[in-house]
Amino acid sequence: MGDRIEENMNKEDSYRILDIVNSWIHAADNKASILLAFIAIFTGLTFSMISEIKDIFSNLSGVWLVIVIILVVIGGSLYLFLVTYVFYNLIHVFIARINHEDIYIKNNLTSFISISSMNPKDYAKLAKKTDNQSLNTMLLEQININSKIAKTKMEYFNKSLKYYVILVALTLFTILIINIFG
Repeated sequence: MGDRIEENMNKEDSYRILDIVNSWIHAADNKASILLAFIAIFTGLTFSMISEIKDIFSNLSGVWLVIVIILVVIGGSLYLFLVTYVFYNLIHVFIARINHEDIYIKNNLTSFISISSMNPKDYAKLAKKTDNQSLNTMLLEQININSKIAKTKMEYFNKSLKYYVILVALTLFTILIINIFG
């Protein structure tokens, strides 16, 4: 099947597909950047509620105080876990995937990793001797590599987004508790 693809796809088709795949990578980075901004806003809002939580402690006693302390400890621990996990996944969206031996292809004129590992003379020699079919094969290999990178980035973003939704729900629950007891 791979030979049939190389025969039917020309260099221009391959460049177009590579551009599309690269746009998926950019989309994952952009989405992660936006989510990171929202998390910063929510974290700021949550920490601004700390003084209100302190006021609740001073207004309660007995069983209600114990219940609120337990809720704050559980909610705070869950909140810290969620923020950490979301940040962990977002960081993995932004990490450049350049050290994976399974996706590294030597002598590929469409890979910045391959190009940067060559000295200028070797690069020039390879560029001169590469015909359209070989270049198309390099493009198809790079499409495969970049697709794996895009998939990994989107998986990390999706995990971040799922846990961000839980984080928002926890923040709203905290606001509700503050309004009930405050």
